[in-house]
Amino acid sequence: MIDLHYAMTIRAAWAALAGDLPAWREMLPPDSRISQEVKDQWHDLLFPGGRSIVEFGQSYDGKKPKVLQVTVGVMDNASEHQPLGYAVGRDDDGTPLVGLLADEHLLVNCYGPNKELVRAIWWVVRSITIQYGAFMLRAGYENFSYVGGGDLMGEQGMAFEANGVFVRTTRWTYTETVTVRVPSEDIPSITSVIVAHVDATVDGDSGGATPL
Repeated sequence: MIDLHYAMTIRAAWAALAGDLPAWREMLPPDSRISQEVKDQWHDLLFPGGRSIVEFGQSYDGKKPKVLQVTVGVMDNASEHQPLGYAVGRDDDGTPLVGLLADEHLLVNCYGPNKELVRAIWWVVRSITIQYGAFMLRAGYENFSYVGGGDLMGEQGMAFEANGVFVRTTRWTYTETVTVRVPSEDIPSITSVIVAHVDATVDGDSGGATPL
C-alpha cells in the first residue's frame, strides 16, 4: 500500500505548489546555486495557468510513461531470511497475532522532455518526501530513509532519450510489520501426498501421477 500512500501524498503536496511560488522556491536549492529567475521559469513551465501538467501514478500500470509524469513502484530489498508466522503480540480482543518484517524499496521515476525540467521535478519531489517523511512514519512505515537516486543510466536511459524522454529516479527504503490474526479454529490437517500412478492405491489413497 505504500506506493498508493506515497503517490497521494506527493500529488497533493505538488498541487499545492501551483499557487505558492515562495514555497516552490524553498523546495529547490538555494539562490546561490540556482537563481530565483530559473526557479520561477520552471514553475511557469510546470504550472501553466496555475495548474500542474505533471501526472502522478503507479509504475507498471500497463500504460506508456507520459512525457511529464512521476511514477511510484515497490521493489524487493535484499534481506535476511526470516521465518513466517513469528509472534508479534495480541489484538484488542486478545487474539494472538503473527507476522513478518517486510524490508522493501520504493522506486520513484520522474519523466520529462528535457533534463532541466526532469531535474526540477526530481529535486522538488525529493524535497516533498523529506518534508512529509513524518507522515510515512505515522502511517506505519518504519525506518523510511533515502537510499539514492540519479539519472537512468545505460541502455535503459538511452532507450528513453532516443524517444525524447529523460528519466531520473529516487529510491527510498522502509520496513513494515505485516500482521495477521491466528485463526481460532483448528487448521485442517494436510493429507498424505502419494506420488504414484493414478491407478495405484497406497494405504487407501489413490495415486495422482500420470505417465509421460
